[in-house]
Amino acid sequence: TAGSSGDAPDAHINVRGKRHSLEVKADKGAMFGQLELHHSDEKGWHVSPKAAAKYPATASHPAVKAFVKHVNKKWS
Repeated sequence: TAGSSGDAPDAHINVRGKRHSLEVKADKGAMFGQLELHHSDEKGWHVSPKAAAKYPATASHPAVKAFVKHVNKKWS
């Protein structure tokens, strides 16, 4: 089950010969690290207002913005 162990990854994926550890979330409202991602028909995937207020520097980081843009391009 997702998150069954806090000490081990839930899954692995190999991309171009490099192994990446993944944490599987149960639904689209789950926490991603310290930033909660929400989805709506109007906004698509986005950092929740609550998470953005709590972690403004992280929420506005270029890497987070690029990640959210990528997720929206791929899964919206």
